[in-house]
Amino acid sequence: MEDYLKRLVNELDLDKDVYLLGFQKNPFKFISKSKIFVFPSLYEGFPNALLEAMACGVPVVSSDCKSGPREILAAETGLKMETKTIEYAKYGVLLPVCNGNYYKDRDPLTNKEMILAKSIIELYSSKELLENYAHKAKKRVEDFNKDKIIIQYENIL
Repeated sequence: MEDYLKRLVNELDLDKDVYLLGFQKNPFKFISKSKIFVFPSLYEGFPNALLEAMACGVPVVSSDCKSGPREILAAETGLKMETKTIEYAKYGVLLPVCNGNYYKDRDPLTNKEMILAKSIIELYSSKELLENYAHKAKKRVEDFNKDKIIIQYENIL
């Protein structure tokens, strides 16, 4: 989607505000300076980038796509659950998955895009919520450290 996103940033006259950095060997130097990590995936496997942001103590807003975000951000909920609105989960914010269609700069936002925008604004506007999710993110990442994961693999095998 790189070409599409570059074109959209240009059409919306956001060149001075949006930087598409591409692949970075060390994403932590960028992520750690962020206020919010927005993860609008259409689908995932194991979302490493989500955990990398959480390891930096950055609150996350993620689509509730199949496989990954819900298991990390709302582990106590059922895997078949899929949010239809903003869900302030235990470890981050979950949102409905957008449709993945390409739009022009003058096209109106879809309902799900409006929900995404609203969630970012609400989170960014609440210092208490930001601090709460930053703290919880760091704690949740501890569940995925290699020593704990190795024990789980050994138990399965």
